[in-house]
Amino acid sequence: MLRHAISPSRRFTKASHDVVRHPRLSSDAKILLLYVQGLPEDTPCRPLSELAGKLGIKGRAYQKAKEQLVAHGYVHEWRTQGDRGRWITEQLVANTPLTIVQAEHLRGAPPATSPPSTHIPTVGEPAPRTVGGYARRRPQ
Repeated sequence: MLRHAISPSRRFTKASHDVVRHPRLSSDAKILLLYVQGLPEDTPCRPLSELAGKLGIKGRAYQKAKEQLVAHGYVHEWRTQGDRGRWITEQLVANTPLTIVQAEHLRGAPPATSPPSTHIPTVGEPAPRTVGGYARRRPQ
């Protein structure tokens, strides 16, 4: 086998052999991961789905690629509800697999094992159910 390669002087992405040769990542997952790694530092944050769409990875192909990246620790997501009730999804894409603890440390958020809130989400007191327009009688 003959090989000839000229290293580019600019506009290239260094790819880890661990990613390129990963036996369980599809080509879509690898391309998406390498595309995100090659983005300039000053690129505004965009959802992973939007970046995948620019590559032509859409629908089920995107879902499968993202599932693989999440399963192998390259992508981590956190969903939180903001003050006004809107949901916010934060995504972390790494060039090496990270555990959940490592990803949360990079995110700078408290660990997922934080105690649950003491807020009671229900409103009012329990009331008997009505059936067919009549109040249900409780046995005595």
